[in-house]
Amino acid sequence: MSFLNKVVIVTGASSGIGADVVKRFANEAAKVVLVGRNEANLNKVRNELPANVEALNIIADITKHEDSVINKTIERFGQIDILINNAGVLQKGSVEDIEISDFDDLMDVNVRSVFKLTKRAIPHLIKTKGGIGSVHQMYSLGFGQQRDSGKFSESRNDWHWNA
Repeated sequence: MSFLNKVVIVTGASSGIGADVVKRFANEAAKVVLVGRNEANLNKVRNELPANVEALNIIADITKHEDSVINKTIERFGQIDILINNAGVLQKGSVEDIEISDFDDLMDVNVRSVFKLTKRAIPHLIKTKGGIGSVHQMYSLGFGQQRDSGKFSESRNDWHWNA
């Protein structure tokens, strides 16, 4: 499959898996949208991309700015072909130790933001017959889980959708 001129949004693009996903799509000639909260790290990832790659950095908290991510992408590229929901947080501690507010934050990033961004992207993905993928950490598959990592695992399920 060719990714030439496909527009790919990647959340959590400022480090780790998200940065690697951006680089992979960029090396396959996709136009990439890097979404994250850390501007310096997003710039670092962008500077590591091939010079001919079209890229857009969007500094945003995806729990609050999903409309901005979609609008800026459409403004710049006119379409969305692929959405990669990669951003996620991990709260360490047992149920007894974690505050409700920490749990709410985890669910906002790992579940609500995925749903909200996906919902906003779907009309554009239908037009391009695009797709959505979500990245799990190994924790969500049960590898290396500790007694205190269960909430992260429970909050991240695979979301796959194809037009």
